[in-house]
Amino acid sequence: MLVKSLSRKSNLLQIGLSVLFLILIFIRISPFNLDWQSLIGVFAFLLTIVVSYLFLNHSNLVSAPGLSFFYFLGWSLVFSDIALDYKLSIALLCSTLIFWRLMIVEKNPENKKFLFDVGLLLSIATFCFPPILFLFGFLLIAYFYKQNVNFRGFLLFVIGLLLPLLLGIQVIYILGKIDFLSTYKDSVAINYFQTPLYAIIPIGILTLMSFFDHVTNLMKQDINKRHNYFICFLYFLNCLVIVLLFGGIQTEVLMFLGLPISIFISRLTYYQPTQSRKEIIAWFFLAGLAIFYFRNEIAQIYQDLLGNVSF
Repeated sequence: MLVKSLSRKSNLLQIGLSVLFLILIFIRISPFNLDWQSLIGVFAFLLTIVVSYLFLNHSNLVSAPGLSFFYFLGWSLVFSDIALDYKLSIALLCSTLIFWRLMIVEKNPENKKFLFDVGLLLSIATFCFPPILFLFGFLLIAYFYKQNVNFRGFLLFVIGLLLPLLLGIQVIYILGKIDFLSTYKDSVAINYFQTPLYAIIPIGILTLMSFFDHVTNLMKQDINKRHNYFICFLYFLNCLVIVLLFGGIQTEVLMFLGLPISIFISRLTYYQPTQSRKEIIAWFFLAGLAIFYFRNEIAQIYQDLLGNVSF
């Protein structure tokens, strides 16, 4: 059974899934130009996969990391076109590292240097994909929720945020590419996500089910897991707003939702009372991804069938 095998802590299974993913991802993104931009994009995307794998296996947020990683790999394959845009790939990597950094901050609450790291990563992500700056809303709420505010921590965050931006602007000015900055004005303009979302309704249904399941069993959970799950939900909402407001025609920006969604649905799957219900959720998730991936082909088949019907 799919879920039963994925729920076991099998290093061999995880290695096998990873190798299969790498084969499929290179088939998916090839052919691509062997220039430095393509290489950086693919490297940043694959590094995001590695970081997500390490997070899922070394955090206590999920009880079945193999299952979560399976969901994440499936999501990553569908939206792997993000690897062809090195800026989006770098922004994805930085946002994933920010998420991990905030999740582990409680292990050493007196260490405020993590705010410098978060500011630095947010700055790099914003330089590559300006709408990511609005992730600041999540960072602000998450920090106030988990930590006490002090001036030193705020100053470290501001320094980390401004340092790469200022250095980047100076490099652009020295290279005579100052016109490059004019494109950022258009990047932060409202550009609503234009791909019909009905194709991804199955995934949305599972996400809502996981949220209601979490609320229903809220008092049964460990308090640390409950807090971290709430932070994960805030991260998901913030990324969802960014996607809906600034996604435009770039369906690959949905990749930013992959990690929290894999956490939500794997938790929902793991705590189902029967094996058959776990299998149904897993296959329903895969069916949702398949519908979205082949949405254009399905729409074309539907139109062809209607065209052949005579009244």
